[in-house]
Amino acid sequence: MHREIERQRRQEMATLYSSLRSLLPVEYVKGKRSTSDHMHEALNYIKHMQKSIQELGRKRDRLKAAASSTAAGTSGFQDLEKNGSLDKKIVTAGSRSFVSVSRCRNGIEVLISFDGGGRGRFPLSRVLRTLENGGFDVVSCHSSTVDNRLLHRLQSEVSDEEGIDLQALQQKLTDVINL
Repeated sequence: MHREIERQRRQEMATLYSSLRSLLPVEYVKGKRSTSDHMHEALNYIKHMQKSIQELGRKRDRLKAAASSTAAGTSGFQDLEKNGSLDKKIVTAGSRSFVSVSRCRNGIEVLISFDGGGRGRFPLSRVLRTLENGGFDVVSCHSSTVDNRLLHRLQSEVSDEEGIDLQALQQKLTDVINL
Protein backbone atom coordinates (compact mmCIF):
# COMPACT_ATOMS: atom_id res chain seq x y z
CA MET A 1 0.00 0.00 0.00
CA HIS A 2 2.73 2.49 1.00
CA ARG A 3 4.70 1.73 -2.19
CA GLU A 4 1.65 2.37 -4.36
CA ILE A 5 1.02 5.76 -2.73
CA GLU A 6 4.67 6.75 -3.14
CA ARG A 7 4.63 5.66 -6.81
CA GLN A 8 1.51 7.78 -7.47
CA ARG A 9 3.08 10.76 -5.70
CA ARG A 10 6.20 10.47 -7.86
CA GLN A 11 4.10 10.22 -11.02
CA GLU A 12 2.15 13.33 -10.02
CA MET A 13 5.37 15.23 -9.31
CA ALA A 14 6.85 14.13 -12.64
CA THR A 15 3.70 15.37 -14.40
CA LEU A 16 3.88 18.70 -12.55
CA TYR A 17 7.59 19.14 -13.39
CA SER A 18 6.87 18.33 -17.02
CA SER A 19 4.05 20.86 -17.05
CA LEU A 20 6.35 23.49 -15.52
CA ARG A 21 9.04 22.81 -18.14
CA SER A 22 6.50 23.19 -20.93
CA LEU A 23 5.55 26.66 -19.65
CA LEU A 24 9.12 27.98 -19.65
CA PRO A 25 10.72 29.54 -22.74
CA VAL A 26 13.30 27.41 -24.54
CA GLU A 27 16.26 29.49 -23.34
CA TYR A 28 15.41 28.58 -19.73
CA VAL A 29 15.28 24.80 -20.33
CA LYS A 30 18.27 24.23 -22.61
CA GLY A 31 19.75 20.75 -22.51
CA LYS A 32 19.12 17.92 -20.12
CA ARG A 33 19.06 19.28 -16.59
CA SER A 34 18.10 18.05 -13.19
CA THR A 35 14.72 18.84 -11.70
CA SER A 36 16.29 21.24 -9.22
CA ASP A 37 17.97 23.11 -12.11
CA HIS A 38 14.59 23.44 -13.83
CA MET A 39 13.06 24.77 -10.61
CA HIS A 40 15.88 27.29 -10.29
CA GLU A 41 15.42 28.42 -13.91
CA ALA A 42 11.65 28.70 -13.33
CA LEU A 43 12.34 31.02 -10.40
CA ASN A 44 14.71 33.10 -12.55
CA TYR A 45 12.07 33.31 -15.27
CA ILE A 46 9.40 34.41 -12.77
CA LYS A 47 11.70 37.11 -11.38
CA HIS A 48 12.52 38.27 -14.91
CA MET A 49 8.83 38.45 -15.82
CA GLN A 50 8.02 40.36 -12.61
CA LYS A 51 10.64 42.97 -13.50
CA SER A 52 9.25 43.22 -17.03
CA ILE A 53 5.72 43.65 -15.72
CA GLN A 54 6.82 46.36 -13.31
CA GLU A 55 8.68 48.22 -16.08
CA LEU A 56 5.68 47.98 -18.39
CA GLY A 57 3.47 49.27 -15.57
CA ARG A 58 5.76 52.27 -15.09
CA LYS A 59 5.74 52.90 -18.85
CA ARG A 60 1.93 52.68 -18.91
CA ASP A 61 1.72 55.17 -16.04
CA ARG A 62 4.04 57.59 -17.87
CA LEU A 63 1.93 57.33 -21.02
CA LYS A 64 -1.27 57.88 -19.05
CA ALA A 65 0.25 60.92 -17.38
CA ALA A 66 1.36 62.26 -20.75
CA ALA A 67 -2.09 61.66 -22.20
CA SER A 68 -3.83 63.34 -19.29
CA SER A 69 -1.52 66.35 -19.54
CA THR A 70 -2.40 66.60 -23.23
CA ALA A 71 -6.08 66.37 -22.45
CA ALA A 72 -5.64 69.26 -20.01
CA GLY A 73 -4.24 71.40 -22.85
CA THR A 74 -0.58 71.39 -21.85
CA SER A 75 2.19 70.36 -24.16
CA GLY A 76 2.34 66.62 -23.66
CA PHE A 77 4.94 63.94 -23.34
CA GLN A 78 6.83 65.92 -20.67
CA ASP A 79 6.65 62.94 -18.34
CA LEU A 80 8.24 60.80 -21.03
CA GLU A 81 11.17 63.18 -21.25
CA LYS A 82 11.68 63.20 -17.48
CA ASN A 83 12.05 59.43 -17.58
CA GLY A 84 14.57 59.45 -20.41
CA SER A 85 12.31 58.38 -23.27
CA LEU A 86 13.00 61.56 -25.23
CA ASP A 87 16.55 62.80 -25.53
CA LYS A 88 15.81 66.10 -27.32
CA LYS A 89 12.31 67.42 -26.90
CA ILE A 90 10.93 69.58 -29.62
CA VAL A 91 7.23 70.14 -29.07
CA THR A 92 4.82 72.37 -30.88
CA ALA A 93 1.81 72.72 -28.63
CA GLY A 94 -1.53 73.88 -29.83
CA SER A 95 -4.97 73.76 -28.39
CA ARG A 96 -5.87 70.79 -30.57
CA SER A 97 -2.76 68.90 -31.69
CA PHE A 98 0.98 68.75 -31.32
CA VAL A 99 3.98 66.99 -32.80
CA SER A 100 7.22 65.99 -31.11
CA VAL A 101 10.23 64.87 -33.14
CA SER A 102 13.29 63.41 -31.44
CA ARG A 103 16.29 61.29 -32.27
CA CYS A 104 16.29 57.63 -31.36
CA ARG A 105 18.71 54.77 -31.97
CA ASN A 106 18.78 54.50 -35.76
CA GLY A 107 16.68 57.44 -36.79
CA ILE A 108 13.85 59.49 -35.38
CA GLU A 109 10.77 59.08 -33.25
CA VAL A 110 7.65 61.10 -33.98
CA LEU A 111 5.03 61.52 -31.27
CA ILE A 112 1.73 62.99 -32.38
CA SER A 113 -1.26 63.93 -30.27
CA PHE A 114 -4.30 64.78 -32.36
CA ASP A 115 -7.71 66.07 -31.37
CA GLY A 116 -9.79 66.44 -34.51
CA GLY A 117 -12.35 68.64 -32.77
CA GLY A 118 -14.82 68.06 -35.57
CA ARG A 119 -12.21 68.74 -38.28
CA GLY A 120 -12.38 65.17 -39.50
CA ARG A 121 -10.03 62.23 -39.55
CA PHE A 122 -6.37 62.12 -38.73
CA PRO A 123 -4.25 62.26 -41.93
CA LEU A 124 -1.95 59.33 -41.06
CA SER A 125 -1.38 58.48 -44.72
CA ARG A 126 -0.16 62.04 -45.38
CA VAL A 127 2.16 61.87 -42.36
CA LEU A 128 3.60 58.56 -43.59
CA ARG A 129 4.00 59.95 -47.12
CA THR A 130 5.77 63.04 -45.76
CA LEU A 131 8.21 60.87 -43.81
CA GLU A 132 8.77 58.60 -46.80
CA ASN A 133 9.39 61.56 -49.12
CA GLY A 134 11.89 62.89 -46.57
CA GLY A 135 13.95 59.70 -46.85
CA PHE A 136 12.71 58.02 -43.68
CA ASP A 137 11.76 54.35 -43.50
CA VAL A 138 8.92 53.94 -41.00
CA VAL A 139 9.63 50.76 -39.05
CA SER A 140 6.83 50.97 -36.49
CA CYS A 141 3.63 52.88 -35.93
CA HIS A 142 1.65 52.52 -32.71
CA SER A 143 -1.68 54.27 -32.29
CA SER A 144 -4.04 54.57 -29.37
CA THR A 145 -6.95 56.68 -28.25
CA VAL A 146 -7.00 58.34 -24.84
CA ASP A 147 -9.74 60.76 -23.78
CA ASN A 148 -10.91 61.24 -27.39
CA ARG A 149 -7.36 62.10 -28.51
CA LEU A 150 -5.40 60.06 -31.02
CA LEU A 151 -1.85 59.33 -29.91
CA HIS A 152 0.59 58.08 -32.53
CA ARG A 153 4.18 56.97 -32.07
CA LEU A 154 6.13 56.45 -35.27
CA GLN A 155 9.71 55.22 -35.39
CA SER A 156 11.69 55.73 -38.57
CA GLU A 157 15.12 54.71 -39.72
CA VAL A 158 17.33 56.99 -41.77
CA SER A 159 20.78 56.50 -43.28
CA ASP A 160 22.12 60.02 -42.59
CA GLU A 161 21.15 60.97 -39.03
CA GLU A 162 23.35 64.07 -38.97
CA GLY A 163 21.55 65.70 -41.90
CA ILE A 164 18.17 65.69 -40.14
CA ASP A 165 16.67 69.06 -39.23
CA LEU A 166 14.29 68.07 -36.45
CA GLN A 167 12.62 71.46 -36.21
CA ALA A 168 11.94 71.65 -39.95
CA LEU A 169 10.54 68.12 -39.98
CA GLN A 170 8.39 68.90 -36.97
CA GLN A 171 7.00 72.02 -38.64
CA LYS A 172 6.34 70.11 -41.86
CA LEU A 173 4.43 67.40 -39.97
CA THR A 174 2.52 70.02 -37.98
CA ASP A 175 1.47 71.65 -41.26
CA VAL A 176 0.37 68.28 -42.65
CA ILE A 177 -1.76 67.59 -39.58
CA ASN A 178 -3.36 71.03 -39.52
CA LEU A 179 -4.35 71.11 -43.21
